[in-house]
Amino acid sequence: LALYLTRSNPHFFKALLLSSPFLGMPDSRKPLEVMGLLGLSVLLPRMTVKNAVCLEDLTHDKNRIDQYASDPLIQNEITLGSLRVIHKMQMRVRQMDALEIPVFILSGDEERVVSQKNITQWVQNRGGSNLKQRIFKGYYHEVFNEVNNEAAIQEARQFFMSQLG
Repeated sequence: LALYLTRSNPHFFKALLLSSPFLGMPDSRKPLEVMGLLGLSVLLPRMTVKNAVCLEDLTHDKNRIDQYASDPLIQNEITLGSLRVIHKMQMRVRQMDALEIPVFILSGDEERVVSQKNITQWVQNRGGSNLKQRIFKGYYHEVFNEVNNEAAIQEARQFFMSQLG
């Protein structure tokens, strides 16, 4: 969503920092399963399915996982229609040209929630000095909510400071 909005409204943004952007279903997902759900979404857009995101795949921080488990605002289901809209946006974003503003993408090398392969491929296909990616060893999906998140926070801070200077 952030990439899409930034591309649609470039005059509003000076730089963009992304944490594990959702540029594709997790690499562990079977393509046939995803296509089946997307096909079914045309017929039954309001049908809900269990959210495939496992809380333990978000962070190594057990306290944070416990907070998520008891948070009434966290949804454990998604409609097939929502899944279809998310997939369409992913397709549009993956086909976009590079942004004119600096973009810094942070993600973990143990990513299980989104496609790390698609993130890296998206960065490689756009290249250039305005686009930078940092993959943190031993991190899951939420790089800023990891137990030892100091490196991610420091790099994000440095990125923003370099843009403000």
